[in-house]
Amino acid sequence: MRKACLEYAYWKICIFWVSFFCVLSGNFAQAEMPSDQLRIQALEEKLELYSKRLNLLERFSFGGDFRLRYEGVNNGENNIAGGTTDSYRGRFRFRLFGKIHLNKDLDVGFRVSSGGTAPTTTNDNFDETASFKGYKINRAYVRWTPGEFVFQGGKFAVPFMRSEMVWAVDVNLEGFSQQLRHGVGDVETELILGQFVVEDNGSPTGQPLDDVFLLAIQGRLTKKESFGSFLFGLAYYDFKNLQGSSVTNDQGIPGASQNNKVGGLLVNDFNVVDAMAQFKTHLMGQPLTLFGEYGKNIASGVDFDTAWELGFQLGKANVFGDWRFGAFYRLTQLDAVFSAWNSADFHAGGTNSKGVRLQLQFALTKGVRVSVSQFMTSEERGARFERDRTYADLVFRF
Repeated sequence: MRKACLEYAYWKICIFWVSFFCVLSGNFAQAEMPSDQLRIQALEEKLELYSKRLNLLERFSFGGDFRLRYEGVNNGENNIAGGTTDSYRGRFRFRLFGKIHLNKDLDVGFRVSSGGTAPTTTNDNFDETASFKGYKINRAYVRWTPGEFVFQGGKFAVPFMRSEMVWAVDVNLEGFSQQLRHGVGDVETELILGQFVVEDNGSPTGQPLDDVFLLAIQGRLTKKESFGSFLFGLAYYDFKNLQGSSVTNDQGIPGASQNNKVGGLLVNDFNVVDAMAQFKTHLMGQPLTLFGEYGKNIASGVDFDTAWELGFQLGKANVFGDWRFGAFYRLTQLDAVFSAWNSADFHAGGTNSKGVRLQLQFALTKGVRVSVSQFMTSEERGARFERDRTYADLVFRF
């Protein structure tokens, strides 16, 4: 028994000393490692960590803009519609967008902005004893881009070639779109389809009403030449069940610049054909764009069914010293286009208008510019309604 205990103690002591020398030799090896090598090892570990973080951040992108605006509205002294009182106010707009890159061809995007629920503007007023201002989600969508095909679903920007004669710049449609591009040499063609919800109708009695929706198609063709490039677009916007329906967010003045209604319900259907042409070249070293558009509501029984515009834009406003000047003339009859979605700035918003817009922009630095816009408009027909509108804007883009 005594001999067994002695053997056990002997092996225990041996194991202790072997372990001790192993640890000691390791410490000596660490101590013998050059300090430069230790620093390099630490930097490599940090670099690997930062690389992982950067790979994650590269999946996200953000941007937006902020605009300060002075707005002056001068109504004609002899107006019958729209009133004769002038107004002057300060306004602002703030928009922030983001995009999450999920895969090489799959993104999810969003945008929040100032403004109320009206789809054609994101302005807020300096008013109401410095009240808090609300922010709304005006874009939330998924975008899939495999090859020459583009699919979008959710609430997103109008995917068609457009002007504000038909589509206000702040309108974001709700539904789905599909785009197919194909290019051969200097010619590129594109087909765009869209299916959008306009009104999800219901009734207090629970009896379902026909929902209002839009089916749209547009073909585009781009042709590049040595002296410039041409862009043509032809669209058909077929509103379903809009005739006899009410509109949640119409704009303009009832009876003056809104689509024809009886008892708050639209009288006419809307099947709008819209043709656009654009030519880009250079004049005196400055980029020049000439454009024209013609739209017609071909639904049966519509009397005032035509809209058109012609204009140009000269120059650019990117860095300090740059300038851009543009002008157009536009005429929009009462039921030519859907008054809830076209320009909120021209005349009183909506339709039944004609007139001119002049705009001059100067770049103060990259991402910052000042602009002055002047609208001189009147009614296309009917009760006298003259309105001049002036904007002075300071815009910051980031």
